[in-house]
Amino acid sequence: MGHAQGCRSLRCGLGSELGAAFAPFAHGLACSPRGTKTLPMTRIGVTVSCAILALLVLLPVGTMVVESFTVGEVRTRSGEVYRGMITGNDADLVRIRPRDTGRTVEIPTDDVVFVGGVFGWDNFDGLLTGRSERNMLLGTLALAGVSTLLALLIGLPLGLLFGAVRFPGRPFFELVLTLPIVLPPILFAIGTYHDLANFEPAFLRAAFVFALTLYPLVSLMVARAVRGIGADALDAARLQTSPFDAVMRTALRPALPGAAAGALLVFVFVIADFAIPDFLGVTTAKNTIVVYANAVFRAWQNDLDAGRATAVGMPVTIMALLGFGGVLWIESKRGAASVGGDFRELRPLRIGRRGTMLAFGFLSIVLLVAVVWPAAGHLETASGAHFGEEVARQGTAPQPIASSDPRAKPASLWDGLQRGVHHERVGESAMTSIGLATGASLLALLVAILATEAGRGRRRLDRVILLVCFLPVAVPPMSLAVGWVSFYGSEFAQLRWSPILLLAARLLPFATFAVRAARSRVDEQMIHAASVAGLPPAARLFRVTLPLIASGAALGLLFAFLFGLREVDALIFTRSGGETMPVQLYNMIHYGFDVQVAGLSLLWTGGVALLLGALALVTGSRFRLLP
Repeated sequence: MGHAQGCRSLRCGLGSELGAAFAPFAHGLACSPRGTKTLPMTRIGVTVSCAILALLVLLPVGTMVVESFTVGEVRTRSGEVYRGMITGNDADLVRIRPRDTGRTVEIPTDDVVFVGGVFGWDNFDGLLTGRSERNMLLGTLALAGVSTLLALLIGLPLGLLFGAVRFPGRPFFELVLTLPIVLPPILFAIGTYHDLANFEPAFLRAAFVFALTLYPLVSLMVARAVRGIGADALDAARLQTSPFDAVMRTALRPALPGAAAGALLVFVFVIADFAIPDFLGVTTAKNTIVVYANAVFRAWQNDLDAGRATAVGMPVTIMALLGFGGVLWIESKRGAASVGGDFRELRPLRIGRRGTMLAFGFLSIVLLVAVVWPAAGHLETASGAHFGEEVARQGTAPQPIASSDPRAKPASLWDGLQRGVHHERVGESAMTSIGLATGASLLALLVAILATEAGRGRRRLDRVILLVCFLPVAVPPMSLAVGWVSFYGSEFAQLRWSPILLLAARLLPFATFAVRAARSRVDEQMIHAASVAGLPPAARLFRVTLPLIASGAALGLLFAFLFGLREVDALIFTRSGGETMPVQLYNMIHYGFDVQVAGLSLLWTGGVALLLGALALVTGSRFRLLP
């Protein structure tokens, strides 16, 4: 098989924006015509790109790891040694709080011979042996396991339908059923809260919400795997059986690796989430959901103990790295298997009246549960239907509320929506969210482009860069935030727009997926022609490469922007991050502003839906969030 033919097979076999990003694991070289080598970036460009990547990702993550093994230590002239968290160090006193006693010890500065951080395992004491720590481990695994199973039950059939079946209204269902992944999960938790309030145990409520918001990860991976089987296998199966049976027999088995990769991504997202378990687990004391993310939050928010916070989050980090490593391994096997033979891309099939009715039935159920149900819950709350239920459930006597109080019962749905819009600082929070998401997505896109170009023609470096770019997905967002604050300093972290750097690191994987996919389809002969014409490297990048990858870059920018709007956990420790709309909603629901939260949730959902719908109308069939 010729090289060019093999390259076409690789591209079609991977068959999507996401799959092309993993092509270096399967192929190792850029797909270019015979004899055309990839023009590498200059050494200066590679150095600058790697330095930016280190400042954005590697150094904060490295600081996170170092902090987990750093213990404060104070030695006195009398030979006493105190180990714990140093809470103060001024001209008169040194304050340290040993973890075994929890009481702050004040030592005169004149009696201190050493104060500082030393290497030690103290932050890991009781991490897996204590009873509460074992409960955290079991609670985290149970929550992630049930969430992943439920997401598989929804996402696997959806992926098969979107990848291999043609039916009326397919673009509509693809667009609408993608909304959960680009909206903050807290919106779904709030929308279904009143209906699931009495459902026990509490972690099942959280698992159900996670499944409703993360199933598109599974359906995306499954749809891509199904499209990679090619048309020949499906045509052969159709000669022997009905179209419905042909799809099930031919597509189900190749879809399983994609389903496994999607399930691992769901697992990684769930074990690192803080807002959903915290919100759904604090309704009553007996239903508290104990997971690692809550412990990380308490260690940092209450005690400002970076070492303990990062150490507590280390089991989550290890599990997430293993999970994402499994995704990379599955994708590399799929990419290697797709190279070879003549390849005809799979075209969706009609599956007959019976199959179409079954498909519509399943799609309607998912639409009702994942989209209509949460929206209906927000509509009821915004109109005052659930007013007073929280007080009755807690068994306390209702307190009189003045009609002018923003927490009073709304007169109508319109009144509830107006309260959400006119709530204090809502406009400022919305502008902060849009500003942070815009700046972070643009920065993430720029870094993704530079990192992708730096790895071109350098196979080993390209693999390292790819892993570093995807590292923020594997590292829990709260642990990443603690490492970021520790590396850049608390004063810098409290600057209004400094969280753009933190959010850009979180969004870098989404931009990288799209940029690498678009760059892999660029014909290297065009780059060589520009070089022969005398264009310097920087001019080739801006005048040739960027226009060729513009569509992929735009998709990456859109993904990064939407995911930036939904971020909660990574920004909750920063000043401007605490003023973003998702964090504001999270805080408002804890202070009884249910009506305002419901109204804002409806407006947010409608705004994102209108944005995606407008893009779909403008770009037509080329626009897909579920490739």
